[in-house]
Amino acid sequence: MERLINIFRKVRKEGIVWLFLRILSGIRASKITASVCAVIGRMKSKTDDLFAVYDLNVQSPSFNLVQFLLCVEHYCIKNGYQNYSVVIVPKELNPALEWKELTESYGEDAINYRTINLLSSLASLSPRCNGVLSFATRKAARKFTSKANVFPEGYGFSTLGEFGDTLTEIIFKEGIFCEFKVPNHINAVMDHWHSIHSKDTPIVTITIRNSKFDPVRNSKVPEWVRFAEYVESLGYKPIIIPDSDQPFDEEGLPPRFTDIGLAATYNMGIRLHLYQKAFVNCYVPNGPGIFAIYSTNINYIYMKGWLEGACITPSTVDGYYWIDPVALRPYWGSDLQSWNGDDDTFENIKKHFDEFCIRFNKKRVSDS
Repeated sequence: MERLINIFRKVRKEGIVWLFLRILSGIRASKITASVCAVIGRMKSKTDDLFAVYDLNVQSPSFNLVQFLLCVEHYCIKNGYQNYSVVIVPKELNPALEWKELTESYGEDAINYRTINLLSSLASLSPRCNGVLSFATRKAARKFTSKANVFPEGYGFSTLGEFGDTLTEIIFKEGIFCEFKVPNHINAVMDHWHSIHSKDTPIVTITIRNSKFDPVRNSKVPEWVRFAEYVESLGYKPIIIPDSDQPFDEEGLPPRFTDIGLAATYNMGIRLHLYQKAFVNCYVPNGPGIFAIYSTNINYIYMKGWLEGACITPSTVDGYYWIDPVALRPYWGSDLQSWNGDDDTFENIKKHFDEFCIRFNKKRVSDS
């Protein structure tokens, strides 16, 4: 009922044209439309190459690309493709359909940076991805893909945009996990860094969120710095990874314990390397957490996974159909991958870290 009331308010504010455009957009993004267009698409003569189309009219230039790429990896496995290329289709959206709160909070420069740099950096971690193509206009991109094998199937009139649910369905039904891979060059560079700076000291990463959009999800940085001091006193090496949009404080400095974390902010290979090598990784609701959620080899603690007043994050654990409400982890997760709805105060973070250490030690004993 509340959703219906919000729609009526929007129609009153934006007009009947907005309603028509919104309905048309919904039809084009539906799974039924995608299925029909896929059948039609299979009738056309095409090349042997696969192009994965990431359309910025229905996708965001964000870590949501991770879910998309994992779906493409699965599609390649099922259909016998050895590799694929990503095609970035630029946004040319009617202003009435823009999510203004999101676009205005980031700003055009930040969105352009994400489109050009973040997406290609993420794509480099997908084992079968061998290239990224970005076009200046939608017309040029659509012409290029019109005679090619594309994912999602039927792309054209169909503009399917939700891949989080698709990926979850794949994991539930087929139990197939496609993992990202750190490029060999990055591993070599980071192995050298470890030999000098961390050696055998276990790493604890802390991924900071500091965004103008949906700030209720932001990290309480002083609390995390205090936690970093705590784990350092226990013999761990804390590494804080700042937010890429606002990495510095008012004095132009990154948080303490940033170290190599500032490089990880802007290089996805370094970021993933740290996540995979760390003793544990700490998150609040934020894009980079997607790396951990859909992995089998990243240990993590996910703070305030549900909270009141957020635009996207559910207010209770029941809002996640893929999280076990008793074990408090994804149904596919391990004992070393945990969620909670606690605020990110030092006391709460410390409690969940100490509990993680107990689980880790129990697992080590049982595995020995």
